[in-house]
Amino acid sequence: MPGTDGQLHVPRDLFAPVKDVQYVVGDMAAIYPILACSVTEALPLLARVGVSCRPTVPSILRLLRQCRKQSTTRQRRKYSVRNYFAVLRFLRDKVLGRASAEEKGQVVTALKTEQLLWIPYQMPHSPDESGFGRFLRAAEIAWEDSSGVCHKYGHISMSDLCSLVHPEDSVQMETWKQWLLDLGVQREHSASMQVMVMKAVCSKSCTKEAVVDYWHLLASAAKDGEMEEAVRNALSEGSILVPSASQSWVHLSPTVFEDDWRAVSLMLEGSHLKLLSPSPRLLSEDAAVRDHAAGMHFLRESGLKTISESVECLVEKAVECAPSNHVRHIARIVQASMGGIQRCVRHMFPTRYKKLTSENFCEVFPWHVLGNHRQ
Repeated sequence: MPGTDGQLHVPRDLFAPVKDVQYVVGDMAAIYPILACSVTEALPLLARVGVSCRPTVPSILRLLRQCRKQSTTRQRRKYSVRNYFAVLRFLRDKVLGRASAEEKGQVVTALKTEQLLWIPYQMPHSPDESGFGRFLRAAEIAWEDSSGVCHKYGHISMSDLCSLVHPEDSVQMETWKQWLLDLGVQREHSASMQVMVMKAVCSKSCTKEAVVDYWHLLASAAKDGEMEEAVRNALSEGSILVPSASQSWVHLSPTVFEDDWRAVSLMLEGSHLKLLSPSPRLLSEDAAVRDHAAGMHFLRESGLKTISESVECLVEKAVECAPSNHVRHIARIVQASMGGIQRCVRHMFPTRYKKLTSENFCEVFPWHVLGNHRQ
């Protein structure tokens, strides 16, 4: 049978064009268009062939399953927050109202175990703005976004959506909150959600805004033990990256950051190392600077090294591999790994080693100061 969406449907997937039905399902469902007679005359026949003439728990759950299945195909549709919450409110009122125990159990079980809660990919400007989204289980959604940035990366909290539909209505907000938390919605983003958000940040361009959000999320992860462990594991696995000075996302190892060396130019050309970015001086707000400091502490505990530590490590490795007393051989190994090391040494010690050249590099420069010197 034809629907208002221009598609053919089996009768049980269609709804009758009556006000009670349309108030609940809106444009989320296909409505059977009655053209030849009045709605009152058509209802008995529609009910006989299986068209839903009034919203019921089975018909609404079937609608959500159909919408979820359709959202993964080319025929996916846009929905508005207001429209979806009308459907969800019908189910909520059934659970909190006088529905039978069987119907209440059907709703709770379905919303807890199936991906039937819809979240838009982008935060809409109004409850009537339609957009694409995805269907998730209750446990995959957070009620509140304490970080304040997750909504930018497709992880919108239910409280943000509720406030669109019920602005300044604390009673409705509290009712939604308690019901959704009882279904299994997380009070705040869990550790796995935090990792997903940070992966989403790293999949975007390495802009200043994205980097500031990155430091904020990293700082918030450091405050929660479970979240801290999850993010640290993701960093070591390489699924979460770190921002580099070249405005790109790179792996934590072999990333380094400047400590006693005065400028980004100290990064050595030809090296396997990448320089971390940005430094606090590029951040305009005090909160961003604090997030950067907390995030740096987190990365240091996760294995991030300074430039001097990394250079010292290379020198030590060269010493281990070289025959005893073959200083020139050591120099060649280090120079091959870090072609710009002489230029950087001259920058660090402009007076003492201004005459440093490739020929006298081995004899003039005492290697141990790379890891120990402090300007």
